[in-house]
This record gives sequence, structure tokens and C-alpha cells, in this order.
Amino acid sequence: MPYVLVETNDAVGGKELLAAPETWIQRHDDGTVYLCWPNVRNINMLNALLKDEHSTPLAAWEMHTCVIKCSNIQSLSVAGKMIKTLQNHWKTSYVPQKRTIEANDDVTAGPACKKLPITEEREPDESEIIGMFNELRSLIENRHDEARKKLHDGFYRIEKCLHSVGNELQNIEQEAVPDHASQCLQPAHEMEFYVNPVTCIDEMTDFEERLNDEEYQKQVQHWIDCAISHQTHPEHRMRDILDSLFDKQFLSNFSWTGGSTGKLAFMPYGNIVNLFAYAGTTATHAATPKYVGQFFIKILQQTTTLAVRKHLSLELETVDSTASWNTENKSMLQTVDSFNETTLTEGGHSSQYTDNHTNTEISNVNPLTCLEELDAFEAKLGDAKYRAEMHTWVNYHVGYEINPEVRMIEILYLLFDRDFLSHFTWIGARKGSYGMRAYSNVVQLFQYVGTTAAHRADEIFVASFFNKKLRYAVRRAELALSDSDSDSSNFELNE
Repeated sequence: MPYVLVETNDAVGGKELLAAPETWIQRHDDGTVYLCWPNVRNINMLNALLKDEHSTPLAAWEMHTCVIKCSNIQSLSVAGKMIKTLQNHWKTSYVPQKRTIEANDDVTAGPACKKLPITEEREPDESEIIGMFNELRSLIENRHDEARKKLHDGFYRIEKCLHSVGNELQNIEQEAVPDHASQCLQPAHEMEFYVNPVTCIDEMTDFEERLNDEEYQKQVQHWIDCAISHQTHPEHRMRDILDSLFDKQFLSNFSWTGGSTGKLAFMPYGNIVNLFAYAGTTATHAATPKYVGQFFIKILQQTTTLAVRKHLSLELETVDSTASWNTENKSMLQTVDSFNETTLTEGGHSSQYTDNHTNTEISNVNPLTCLEELDAFEAKLGDAKYRAEMHTWVNYHVGYEINPEVRMIEILYLLFDRDFLSHFTWIGARKGSYGMRAYSNVVQLFQYVGTTAAHRADEIFVASFFNKKLRYAVRRAELALSDSDSDSSNFELNE
């Protein structure tokens, strides 16, 4: 509650300084200021009224004209100290009594006022005034220091409370991420262990071999956890690790399977591929070999596209802007455009597939449903360009897989309708069946499908595959019609 320091006259005409609550001051319309003072003689009752924040003047109180010397004083004790300071500088032979109570005053003292008889007063000189204001300033600064300390203590308690809440939220977030990610307690850039980017084939081979060591593999996995612990999307996690592990220019020398592209094959580096399966696995998603393979097929194609763009832009800088492009440059642009049309849905299936030999029919290969379609397909495979396009299509769909028979199974059911396939045997020996062996171009296509870096599928291997699969094609077609896909899968796996 704010207080005021006022000067008023006592009954005998002497001046006195009084401290009172601002609510005890009344102003009349003619500008006269009055102090309302309680007509009590008990010092305890007077001090109780002075300290009461809700005390208001009563009709029976005394009214004294006054002059306000200082207002907006924050406490009664401060007002008392101000009166004492003024008294020390206003030399007088008369020792005034008190009407206000200070913090260390004896409550049994006489009337709470400080009287300064007018006859004994004298004007203070300049040095006394300076000293008085220095004491007042010191008093105010002390009050500010106290307030600042209280604010500091309050902010400290708030900060401590917020820190406690932050720790609880961090614990909740750690429970939501995989267990191996929650073990990382420091950022990747602050870790002592670090994996340098691979820039050449020798470094890649060395990295692959070092990953055979279980302890080193765990260190790399821990590095992965710390590097991408903030990331929750599987593909984004694998992209971040790919950017950290491989130089982009070196990576452009790879395709997933190598093959006829003239590029290095990424797929045989099994330990490195397993690292990306680890990186792509989260609490809600398991990165299967198929998922990782399709990720690399897409990423390595994009890397090749960027390399082609960069090479093309460098060449175009030397070509006059008014000159027409030559056939080679147009071909390169078409290659880049065809790469840009390649998209991959999250489920791993191609929504539109194109490559260097963009062809609408190959972009959407529909399962063969009759002999007429099979005969046409057999004939088209005789064309070298179309056959190369089919090889690219095969690489896209099963390039992630290293098991020859699994590769052939997937392509078989992408190329053939199951009901139509049930009409085939390998040599056509069953009554009413067709012989798959007669379609030599199709058989050669499956030789390509069954060939990997570690296995070459010859005619005998393909014949054995078709003998086994076509023998049960009728039963699988019946199971498919009865919507028993899970039973069909189990049966096929147990063949």
C-alpha cells in the first residue's frame, strides 16, 4: 500500500512531518489538501490503523490542512526512515517525538509523530541537501536490490521447474523411439567415433570388410543412431546416412545390380546394405531387403540423373546459344527426361517406370491372360531393344533380391495371370496344356531373371524351375479364387 509524507501544523502552530496511507488524503475542489487523522490516543491502535491496507477515514477523524512532500512511498518503514533522514539534516534544539512506527522502534513510545517547531527551524545549506538526497538515493537503491533479489529468486524457481518439466518430456520422447536410438546421449558431431565418407572403390571394399568385425559394426550402428535419432521416416533416415557415408560423385558410378549398364554393382556389398536396413528400421517400420533394394534402385538412378545433368550443363556452356543442338545432346536430354519420369510409391511398387529406352508398354506390363498375348510377347522379345527394356524392367522389380528362385517367382506372377498359367506345363504333356518350353524367348528372359552376381541360370535351371512351379499351378489358381492367399503362399514356400 503506498504512503505519503506530508507537512502539517499542530495545535500550537508548530510544523510537523507525518507519514500516512494515501487513502487518508482528501482534496477539495478549491485545491486544498487535507490529512484525515484518527482521534485515538493509544499508540498500538494508531499503528494498527497505519499498517492496515484497507483503513479508510471515518467522519469522526480530525481534518488537518497539509502539504504533500513525497508520495508513492512503498511502506511505512521507508516513510519513517525518510523522516529520520530529514531530521538528521534539519538541525534543531528541539527533539521531536514520533507518530509513525519504524521497523526497529519500541511500540511503547510516545505519540507517533515528528514535530519540527517553526521557531527552531533553519534552511539547510547545499551540502546538507546533497547529503540528504544521497541518503535517500542509497535507501532507494537498497530497496531496488531487495526487489531484484526477490525477482532473481523467483526466476530461478521458475527455471528449475521448467527444467524438470523438460526432463519429463525428454523421457517421454525417448520412450517413443527405438531402444537403440534412445541409447545415444550426445550429438553425432560430438562423438569420438566417426565414419569418413567413402570416395573410392578401395575404401568401399575396406569398409565392407571391416564391418565383418562385430565390435566395429556395433560402433557404426551406434553412430547411425546418434546421427539420425531425430528422424522418424525410414527413407529419410537412409538418405541421411547415405549422404554421410558416400561421396556423391563416387556414388554415381554405381547401379544396384551393375549388369549391362557398365556401372559397379552396389548389391554385393552385403554388410553395407545391412547397415541401411538397420538405419531404415524404426519402432513402426521394418526395412526389409526388398524395401532397401528398391530404395537403392531409385536413389542410384537419381544420382545418375544428377551426374548426367551436370555433365550436360558443362557441355552446353561451350555451345553457342543460337546454334541448334546436335543429335547427341538431344539424346542426353531425352535420357534425363526419362529418368525424371521414374517414381516409386512408399509401398515399393512402380507407379510409372521409365529408363533410357522410355516405352509406354513396358511402363505398365500387364499380366498375360491368353495365348494371343503370349505369342505377341514372345515375338517382341526377339527385338534386341525391347529385350533390353524388359531386362531393365526386371532389374527394377527384383534387383534387390539375390536368391535366383525368388527372383523368378516374382517375375513369373508379374508376367502371367495365375488362371492362364494353370494351363501350362513345361513340355505340354498334360492333356489340354500348353508347353512353356516352346516359348524360347520367354525362357531366355527367365535365364536373365535367375542370373545374379553369384549364380548363372542356365537352361537346365530354368527347366527345373518351371517343372516345379507349373506342376502346382492349377492348385495355386484354385486357392487364389477362394481368396486364400496366405495358404497359397505357405504352400508355395513349402514346395
